[in-house]
Amino acid sequence: MEARETALGLLDDVLAKRLTRVGDLRRAWPEAGPDFLLRRARQEAEHYLVTKGDLERRIVVLLKRFLLDGGTAAELEAAYDRVIRESPGEP
Repeated sequence: MEARETALGLLDDVLAKRLTRVGDLRRAWPEAGPDFLLRRARQEAEHYLVTKGDLERRIVVLLKRFLLDGGTAAELEAAYDRVIRESPGEP
């Protein structure tokens, strides 16, 4: 639980543009162990820091919500699909 709380704070920093470098995020990110949401959230936050894209930002927000509320891998994939479909400019 402590790792997720740390990760949520880091995601807030990424979204607020207080944390802007992938290396800084990697150094600060807690050990994920078997927590697939924690691993996925870091990957998506890194991707957002590189691309600065709106879709990527929406996915980081999605992962933040999943870290708060939990969910299965299947639920996460379904949520990804919804975010992508609802994004402006996506087919």
